[in-house]
Amino acid sequence: MLRTLIGALCFALAAALLALLAQQRVRSGLDHAAARELATWHAGHTPWDWAPRQPEDAIAGRAFGAAQLRPAPTGLGITVDSNAAFEVGVPLARPVPLNALPQLQLQTDASAPFHVQISLLDDASRTRITSTGIPIGASEQSTTIALTQLGWQQAGDGQRHGPPAYSSLLRLRLQAPAGSYLIFHALAWRTAQGAAPAIASIPRLALPPGIGAEGLLAVRDHLHQQAPMLLVASSLTPTDAGAFSPAPALAWALAALWLVLLVNLLASEWRGRHNKALALLQIAAVCLPWLILAIGLQSLQTASPALLVSVLGATVYAVLSAARLRPAVWHLADRNTGSWLWAFAPAALALLWAGTAAGSVTPRWPDLPHALTYAGWALLQQTLLLAVVASRWQGLLPSRYAAALATAVLFALLHTPNGMLMLLCLAAECWWAWGFLRQRALLPVALAHALAALALESVMPGLPLRSLEIGARFLQ
Repeated sequence: MLRTLIGALCFALAAALLALLAQQRVRSGLDHAAARELATWHAGHTPWDWAPRQPEDAIAGRAFGAAQLRPAPTGLGITVDSNAAFEVGVPLARPVPLNALPQLQLQTDASAPFHVQISLLDDASRTRITSTGIPIGASEQSTTIALTQLGWQQAGDGQRHGPPAYSSLLRLRLQAPAGSYLIFHALAWRTAQGAAPAIASIPRLALPPGIGAEGLLAVRDHLHQQAPMLLVASSLTPTDAGAFSPAPALAWALAALWLVLLVNLLASEWRGRHNKALALLQIAAVCLPWLILAIGLQSLQTASPALLVSVLGATVYAVLSAARLRPAVWHLADRNTGSWLWAFAPAALALLWAGTAAGSVTPRWPDLPHALTYAGWALLQQTLLLAVVASRWQGLLPSRYAAALATAVLFALLHTPNGMLMLLCLAAECWWAWGFLRQRALLPVALAHALAALALESVMPGLPLRSLEIGARFLQ
């Protein structure tokens, strides 16, 4: 009874500390974003300005119509395949305040004259409106478009409208001769006077304490819908503490030392050396690069090459270590129905939760390639955590439950700063790790993990869970 009470208290303490960490990291991420945005305003730009260089800088990474997007050294190249109009979507992180920024400046270079129309979404009525065409000449051009001076039409009604106060959509509808080539250098939003707003005119708000990770982002998003120019941070003067980012030479030196450590640990394992210090080093070798990635609010797309090499090295080491431990420490699956029933209990709860949400949203079931890809990703995660980490925790800690909880805490930390997802991962992985340390079957856990995640992903808009994203992507 006492051991059960102590275990429950340890679980509750871990959950509370993880929730606090998620809140702190989200606040840090918001401060980082606000400081960068403030620097953008100081430089005479706005958060909605666009300077594309790659097709991926446009919505969907392609043109909507008969045109091809291509990278260009000073802009986004567009090869026109037909005389018909086509569209290019401009990404907006949040609605653009057209009432404060009614001028649009375009920097272009074209092999022939072309026309552009501005397509916006009136956020108040959720209707799309499109401007009359604006002619732009060939060669290098700087064109200023006063949105209030254009004619606007809503699709289908034929009536004239003015530009909306806010728009969360911007598409450029272009028409140029077939075979011509355009380069979009930049797009900038300006005041009626043709300048960026003064710093003193940018409103600011300091978030109050005591709000959880998801609540902080919900408050930010709600405020930005009402006041898109609002600077939201922990204080009225946000500072960017940022993540530890060593100079490239130092980063590569650290990565090289890490790889040397991994090689030595692997050699020690193959020689059959075992002790508690070595086990702790092996756990750190697998988890530390991934933890730096998640807790540092980075992603595989934004991390430095040196960190990516460290992450890859840790993953390869874990897979090789897991291969050496099979079948003594783990096996893929067996005929024991108990291991399958135990593993799929959290998945059944996830399916039940998803089923309750399916009544309010239309489920978006994953296609087969996505489902198989995620199942493979889940198998890799559980191989690292269970076959390598949990088995070593069991040799270091006094009980199976302690080893399971320690493994679950690491799994939750890998999902920083998504607070609610971290708590779900803590509970699910604690259950899975405890069962694995009894049954030693890996495949049931991996499939249950994939099934639970895909079920929740399919009905995400109907859940209180904000998303399944982690790191910097969770803050978007």
